[in-house]
Amino acid sequence: MLTAKHYESIGRLAHASNAVEDLIQAHTQLMLGIREWSVIDLVVGYQWTIGSKVTFFRDMLTALKGDHPSLKTQIEQVLLLLGKAKTLFNERNTSVHGRVRTDPMTKKIWLDGRQNSLDCDTLEALTPKFDELYEKLEGASAEVYWKLLEIRQP
Repeated sequence: MLTAKHYESIGRLAHASNAVEDLIQAHTQLMLGIREWSVIDLVVGYQWTIGSKVTFFRDMLTALKGDHPSLKTQIEQVLLLLGKAKTLFNERNTSVHGRVRTDPMTKKIWLDGRQNSLDCDTLEALTPKFDELYEKLEGASAEVYWKLLEIRQP
């Protein structure tokens, strides 16, 4: 059985990772020039997985890099951070969506597909990584967005 501490750790991790997911969706919306959330939900909506959102954002930025070579350095920084996001989300998904197993004799808790136990320290170590990623991704994506606005001005 999961303990209250496990649930607390998973909740914090989910909250931090959801902030990164929302940021990716918001910056996709801004760079596409879509003002309505109802429309962005159709383009990169909540029915999409985070992997699909990251892939779409990455592909959009790659296309923009081809159209606007002056943004190459800034876009490559965002692409690097999106690679880190993909890795972190894979780790997060294992912890948040994994099926919990408990050894009835030892009471050791683990997730299917993992050799090591599901300990709160492992979960809690991911949360600040998402917080740090959020800060870096927000700054790097905003820089691309503002430069893109300048380029698009008539």
